[in-house]
Amino acid sequence: VLRNPFYFLVNVALPNMLFAAMAGLQFFVDVDKVADRASISLTLLLVCASYFQFSSSLVPRLGYLTILDKHSLWCIFLVIVMVFWVGII
Repeated sequence: VLRNPFYFLVNVALPNMLFAAMAGLQFFVDVDKVADRASISLTLLLVCASYFQFSSSLVPRLGYLTILDKHSLWCIFLVIVMVFWVGII
């Protein structure tokens, strides 16, 4: 089976990077509006988690993490850091 890596880059890796970058948009919301900032971060966290579920259904089950899995988990980790950052500031 020959896989096209460009397909996975465009359909999985690029959206994950955009979701992680969109989590940074919370810093453009006023600091006094904590609920708005938290809703942005938590919504993006849920989107990242569901997109990770979707992207894992595209590839066969393996006993180890692929580069694509590591990339997706790293993006989810960045969004989690942003969620905690809302609680700190």
